[in-house]
Amino acid sequence: MNRKLGRALLALALSLLLATPAVAQFEEPDTVPKFSVGIFANLNFRGSRGQTTSGVDVSLSNGFDAGARLDYRIARTVTFGLSASYAPTKEKLTDKRSDTVVIGLDGIVQLQFAGELLIRVKPQIPGYFIVGGGARVVNSSAVEGGQLTSLETFTDPFGEIGAGLEFASTSKRAFRFDMRLYLVMPSDQTSYEVKTISTEFSFGFTGLYRP
Repeated sequence: MNRKLGRALLALALSLLLATPAVAQFEEPDTVPKFSVGIFANLNFRGSRGQTTSGVDVSLSNGFDAGARLDYRIARTVTFGLSASYAPTKEKLTDKRSDTVVIGLDGIVQLQFAGELLIRVKPQIPGYFIVGGGARVVNSSAVEGGQLTSLETFTDPFGEIGAGLEFASTSKRAFRFDMRLYLVMPSDQTSYEVKTISTEFSFGFTGLYRP
């Protein structure tokens, strides 16, 4: 699944690089406000965080997150963005030997805070590339013995790359569709050996308002 999503991300990035300018994609530069605020939702596909001594992969379940962002247009081809999101998830155990998957009953909350640069090849091209990073604060509602992942709140730093498409852009609003690859550095766990890097893919939609 991760390989297929990776190929899809690469295909989208190439298509955006070769995209033709959208009609009325940009008005005159001085009519487009530098600041914009928005809300977004993403569908996330999370990879393995680590493995137990018995060979069971430990991860967080796939699902949605939602949040808000603030953007500042540094130049016509570069935008800096800050975002915060909330994601409900659960622990997922995958035993590849018996081909079984067990999803925990207790909820886990993931709060993500990120900073990004959105970079266009040319101002007239609606596609852009994403480079950024941040941290995730993970907190579980499970009781002692309810899951392998730590019950104590912990933080996972991450980096991200991606690509997106902005459409219906005017001086007052814009919409975006984007894909991201996250490279997460899981915090140490006592019940299993964590990976150096855990991968995650997301597909998202954002609505922006320019005051």
